Amino acid sequence: NPDIELKTCPELNVSKCDISQESTLELGTDIFIVAYNALASSRSDVVGVPVSIDASYRVWNLMTNAEVDSILLPRHNSAGVANSSNFVLYFDTGDIPAIGGVSYRIEMVEGIPSAISSTAKSSSSGLRSSEDSLIVNNGDFSIYVDRSTGALERISRDNVAMDINVEWGFYHSYHERLDDVNDGPQPQGGDSTMGTGQCIPGYIDYEGDERKWLLGDNSLQFQNSGAYIFRPQESDEEPTLVDQVVEDVQIYESPLITEIRTQFSSWVTQTTRIKRGQPYVEIEFTIGPVPAQGSEGREVIARYQSSVNNGKVFYTDSNARDFIKREVGKRNTWDLDEYQPVAGNYYPINAAIYIEDEDSSLAVLNDRSQGGASLNNGVIEIMVQRRTKADDHRGVDEPLDETDGGMNHYPPYGDKQRLGNGVIISGTHRILMGGGFEGAKVARSNMDPAFSPLQLFFGSQPGGSDVINTPFQATYFSNVRRQLPSNVMLVTFSRVYGSSNEFLIRLAHQYAVGEDDIFSTPVAVDISDLFARHSVVSFAEKTLSANQDRASWEAKKFLWNNEDDRKPSFERALEDGTVVQLNPLEIRTFIVTVTSSKINDQSSLQEKEAISQIIALE
Repeated sequence: NPDIELKTCPELNVSKCDISQESTLELGTDIFIVAYNALASSRSDVVGVPVSIDASYRVWNLMTNAEVDSILLPRHNSAGVANSSNFVLYFDTGDIPAIGGVSYRIEMVEGIPSAISSTAKSSSSGLRSSEDSLIVNNGDFSIYVDRSTGALERISRDNVAMDINVEWGFYHSYHERLDDVNDGPQPQGGDSTMGTGQCIPGYIDYEGDERKWLLGDNSLQFQNSGAYIFRPQESDEEPTLVDQVVEDVQIYESPLITEIRTQFSSWVTQTTRIKRGQPYVEIEFTIGPVPAQGSEGREVIARYQSSVNNGKVFYTDSNARDFIKREVGKRNTWDLDEYQPVAGNYYPINAAIYIEDEDSSLAVLNDRSQGGASLNNGVIEIMVQRRTKADDHRGVDEPLDETDGGMNHYPPYGDKQRLGNGVIISGTHRILMGGGFEGAKVARSNMDPAFSPLQLFFGSQPGGSDVINTPFQATYFSNVRRQLPSNVMLVTFSRVYGSSNEFLIRLAHQYAVGEDDIFSTPVAVDISDLFARHSVVSFAEKTLSANQDRASWEAKKFLWNNEDDRKPSFERALEDGTVVQLNPLEIRTFIVTVTSSKINDQSSLQEKEAISQIIALE
């Protein structure tokens, strides 16, 4: 239907969507949604749509022509986002095909309240009481929640149980002296009172004399915590925990989704969310404005305390590929003289961090790159926000002190002071648990869906009662003939620039050797399965960057004397037709040539246009 235009809502994570909010101000307008799955395996989820008023809604899956489960929940705008919705309508998407989408229709039935207040602090079938705890089961696992504080206490799944608690705290940022705030490095030159006045290699003149911060034992007394450096005020500082006295707890429960919202302080809010059929506990947090007292900076952390006996050994991902073993206070290739037992054991987390023992495993997946560690037995801590009040003298020449009012100009046009209040940030972590030494397995199982959530596209038009009449020529689609194995990710699927029948394809094996009995083995992929409306004519393997043939590159490689001594873990299988093999954690790149679209010449013009639009998504 040319009268409906599908759009994305970039601020959906803060419950803002102009289309859905404007369409639910009153009766008479239906919302149409296409949920797109960018993964090469089918999946389902429970998604939320911002709506404006408390009313009764119905959600229809247009592929199955059936009403789906939904629930309306009020939303607490703890981040103070302007024009965000007061309510969120959650619904179950059902299965969405690989590299494909399904369409839905949302209609407001009557402009009467949905009686959502009756779900608060309820005690129905999914929410049971056990002394002072609430027990919530989502069909995959059970969690125990403290009734009075909303704190997570325990998770159990498949005869494995784990004590767990989520705490919030902060480290005090190191600063050299109180009057160091907003002081940049001293001007470089013969007049400098620091070091020799010579520029350290890699630094430019206006950054000043970096010698006192970079060289020698004397540098330790000068290095501030800032934009590039994390350093607590005391090298072995224990984090200061946010007062666990809860200001407010709200519990909303339904068979579809349960939310426990906890206000710990004026600047820390946590929502614990459990969705039906999903294997994780979602922790949504809102932090800020981080209190700023004079020159005191704060490095805010989330701390997950569990009963896992990991002995200060933990694992972090390397750019979402291999997991690297970390051990507090130890380096595998040299003897470490440890001066910074906190900061020196923090590592980047791009996708996941986990700890494990012989009985259970705990993994935390993050939605953005952060720093983290396991400094104490059974504990995972992740830094979620920073607000420092001193420059770390690494080139920025200002503290890491973001505010909502911006800042004045730099001298000589201003005093480069920050304006307004500290910023407020929101984010999510996913908690997953498994059996003994299954940390990598449980983390891998949800890393791809966490990295690539369902994409929602919104449109609206005047409402109607007949669910069969839709604005779409197709109510669902899939751009692949057959979904790929669940341990394979389709990293790249795009047309080659300037060509109408060539595609750039990258396939990645998502498990390393030994992480899973089934998924860590070599896997065969039929490239022809990636093209639902084409036939593969030929394909050639390329290097990872696709700028040269793989065979040509291999032929030009320099062979070291001990080349024959290095045996691969798996022998590469020869390709059989369009079938290729991926070894654990291997990424392979191909240029695939296909035939033109399989559209019968007698097809209607509308059918041709519809299929062309679907093919364009490839």
